[in-house]
Amino acid sequence: MVVGFLFEQLLAEITREAPQLALAVTSLESGAEARLASGEVDLLLSMPRQGPELYIKHLTPTPFVVLIGPSHPCFGKELTLDDYLASRHALLTPSGDAHARGQVDELLDQRGLSRDIALRSSHFSLVPRVLTATDWVCVVPEIAARWALEQRPLETKPFPLEGLAPTRLALMWHSRQHADAGHAWLRDRVWSAFERASEDQLAPDRPARK
Repeated sequence: MVVGFLFEQLLAEITREAPQLALAVTSLESGAEARLASGEVDLLLSMPRQGPELYIKHLTPTPFVVLIGPSHPCFGKELTLDDYLASRHALLTPSGDAHARGQVDELLDQRGLSRDIALRSSHFSLVPRVLTATDWVCVVPEIAARWALEQRPLETKPFPLEGLAPTRLALMWHSRQHADAGHAWLRDRVWSAFERASEDQLAPDRPARK
């Protein structure tokens, strides 16, 4: 979900410096470590994973925000915890499994609370459309929310409960590529794009651009 936001600025920089470079971007739900080891995948941007001979570079943590669309009763208003719990929810999960639960659900469990999950999906690109067509809410990393705000008339709200840890992403690659100059150049460009984006914090209740 983060790649969508970064890709425009990253692609502009890469094509300017290496106009003949060919890229392939894919979503990996499983087997990422093995595909890095086999050389099928060069660079992985994901939650930190462990694996033999993997290098890892942690990126700046990014907080979660709540995305809502114009049909939600709190659009243009404060979103309270009661409002949040009364809403139906879209849950982003790598597997899209029908019974998947997330970090938010673990936090709610600790407080004796629960939420009504209406949709589970591994496709972040669906979220702006879903929230525009419904009065649902979706919790996403702030850096990914910026991309969604550019797609549809949405708003971000602070998550209305303390204790939700920020999402932690990392770049990972196999040791065989660590000393390769071209690979080092590419991972430096990806890392730099993410760090620049992380410095641009969203203001609370930020609306989409006009």
